[in-house]
Amino acid sequence: MSADAGRRQLRALTGVRYLAAAHVMVFHIVVLWVIVAPQSAAGGKLFQPWCAEGVAFFDRFWPLRGIALSGFVSVGLFFVLSGFILSYTSMDADNRAAVNRRQFWANRFARIYPVYLLGLVFNLPLFLVWLAGLKPPLASGAAVGVAASAIGLVQSWWPLASAAWNPPGWSLSVEAFFYFVFPWLILLVDRLPRRALLPSLAVAWGATLVAPLCYLALGGKVDWESESETWLRFVEFNPILRLPEFFAGMVLGKLFVNRQERRGDAPGGGAALSIVATIGLAGVLAYSEQFNRLLLYNGLLLPLFLLLIYGLALEGGPIAWILSGRLFVLLGDASYALYILHHGVIFYGVVWVWLAIGGSAELERQLGKQPATGNAASPTVVEDGDEPGSAGQSGSVTDFSKPGGETIEPNEHPPTPLGFLVGLVALTTVASIAVFKFFEVPCRKFLRRTLGGRRSAREPEQMAQLP
Repeated sequence: MSADAGRRQLRALTGVRYLAAAHVMVFHIVVLWVIVAPQSAAGGKLFQPWCAEGVAFFDRFWPLRGIALSGFVSVGLFFVLSGFILSYTSMDADNRAAVNRRQFWANRFARIYPVYLLGLVFNLPLFLVWLAGLKPPLASGAAVGVAASAIGLVQSWWPLASAAWNPPGWSLSVEAFFYFVFPWLILLVDRLPRRALLPSLAVAWGATLVAPLCYLALGGKVDWESESETWLRFVEFNPILRLPEFFAGMVLGKLFVNRQERRGDAPGGGAALSIVATIGLAGVLAYSEQFNRLLLYNGLLLPLFLLLIYGLALEGGPIAWILSGRLFVLLGDASYALYILHHGVIFYGVVWVWLAIGGSAELERQLGKQPATGNAASPTVVEDGDEPGSAGQSGSVTDFSKPGGETIEPNEHPPTPLGFLVGLVALTTVASIAVFKFFEVPCRKFLRRTLGGRRSAREPEQMAQLP
């Protein structure tokens, strides 16, 4: 068999990447509301009642709340999917591993770094705000180290730096480690006997849970207020502790190639697997707040991810049909840009909302351009029967008033929280498509020519698109 024989592009796996990236973005918006909303009783600040309205919507539709607040699990899906695709595309036509290390690393760098660097530039104001807000402040040397670690894609090894600058970048730091070890790992996977592949998946699943279970057994806290805790960040972000998810994807890729060798490459047969996996994931995520968040974060859902990926790779059924359509393939191609840029978009969007609901008046007062009359303008959620500061239910209104009764009119008509969420995801999606077509692809082609990387004849285009 020719070593250059092509492999079928798994289009549904490209499409599912958009859903995963959008899931992460929705999570980052909703978790912001959840963290800020309960504080409205302690001062009634401008942004808090608006967040409470967003929380109230998801409280009324609790399955959506669970799904939205579990968006972090989609990062784990990316790790498994990455291992699967790289394994699938690195097997030659004789089902043997064939990786040129220099070319592979050049291709990976050309694929991820231009948009990653764009994300750092886009998020620079957010990083400076983060540095300015640290108490106690970082020493200048530590601040330089944090910045250097982000630029060098090694921030996930350092808990302090892991979520600094552009927080989603921690997963690219983890992926960079995966890419470094992949040429050797694929040789290990290639040498596994066929009878050892399924047990290897079980071992990988167990390995993902060792560190979080140890952390919990030692009394470690897991809540939104503990996210900056050093050991929690170590368990969540350390590349070695996330490696079993990537390895499981690689083993699944080998299983898939073995199946193709035995039964041919004709698509079809994955409908039942993808439907079962989707129903299982939807059920778990709807009740995600009943599960320990760290276990969800670090691999508890690995078996369902494996079923979903395998089913979508086989194709067949309505889910794979939808995700392999032209629209979702385009969205999947652009999903990397969405993932890298979305945190900055949320930051700038939140600043705009704050200004729109009266923050500019407060800013003018703080700068001495407007005389102070009592306390700062404080929007509060007013609701019959609600306790002050509660996350109100339906019918909540935002009251922009000063203690003396003088009303402060919003500078603009702010969007509802739900409108903000939907609009921001849509806007970021459109912008990401433009970034993909006019920045990401040209930069990747230029760097491949410069670094000597290239896409081989047997490598599907989706490998080039995989984060």
